[in-house]
This record gives sequence, C-alpha cells and structure tokens, in this order.
Amino acid sequence: MKDHLVRATTNDGTLRAVAAVTTELVEEVRRRQHTDPTATVALGRLATGAALMGSLLKGTQRLALSIEANGRWRA
Repeated sequence: MKDHLVRATTNDGTLRAVAAVTTELVEEVRRRQHTDPTATVALGRLATGAALMGSLLKGTQRLALSIEANGRWRA
C-alpha cells in the first residue's frame, strides 16, 4: 500500500482529524540515514508527526522540528 494521508473536518469546523500511513516514507529515511532499528523508530515517528502537523498548516505557516540526542552518530 502506498503512503497516504487523510484529513477530515466536521461540517461546522469544530473537529478535525488527520491519519497517515507512512511506511514508505520511514523506509526511505532509514535507507538514506542508514539507521539502526531504534533510531529508525524515532525518526519515523518524527517524520510521521511532521507530516500530520504539516498537513494542518495554512498559507505561509511553517513547521520546525528539532532532535536532541546523545547517542552515537555515523556518517
């Protein structure tokens, strides 16, 4: 199944919902970053959260994410 994102809003706009399948996105992050399984889970959650939050932005709004870690880094 391809990655996809679904947004829903009630008619009066009082409730919004967003859901996403991001398996291919996370696999691409893992492939490019050569991450171990634990790091892949963390980066996958970050990427999925960014996709969900980013889908709610309007106009010129921006989303900034930051990661702080003390683990081993590989180039």
